[in-house]
Amino acid sequence: MWRHVTTALVLAVLLALLVGVFWSMYRVWVHFDTQMSVHGWIALVLGVVFSLIVGEHFWGAPGALLAVPCMSIAQSLFLHFLERTDSSA
Repeated sequence: MWRHVTTALVLAVLLALLVGVFWSMYRVWVHFDTQMSVHGWIALVLGVVFSLIVGEHFWGAPGALLAVPCMSIAQSLFLHFLERTDSSA
């Protein structure tokens, strides 16, 4: 019984993370019309690698799978609130 509940809970969390990642991607594609520099690509690759290493180190394979979506959502929220504070100041 509990196995089905935990499986459903894990799937719900993963689905929520997936929706958050797609929302983040859509928001960036719609609002910003810029080209990424070489430094941006380097930062992107290093961010993904760092997220995978930290996620895998602390939580194993599930951590590695959840690390990149979690960091993407955290970055999107940070940029959203940064934009809100810059526009209100």
